[in-house]
Amino acid sequence: MEEFEADDFVLMYLKRRIECGNEYEWYDSPRLSDAMSPKWVIVERAALAFEKERAEKLQQLIIPLIEDRKLNFQTFCYVSTILIPLTI
Repeated sequence: MEEFEADDFVLMYLKRRIECGNEYEWYDSPRLSDAMSPKWVIVERAALAFEKERAEKLQQLIIPLIEDRKLNFQTFCYVSTILIPLTI
């Protein structure tokens, strides 16, 4: 997996999760292709499992951002720096 592909996957994953219920839209997200390669389907399943296992902590981080409508790339970068220690 090339580095730029991983970055694209993370952005696509977050965009899909934010917009999954058609209640929210990440209006200023970076432009991405809607197509996801088969190898990323497995990675997405793993990410969903990670999200499920850490749902409480993720909600503590994400819900205030959604309520304040602060869904932008700068916020994504901030949240990703918080989540990285959770994977170790």
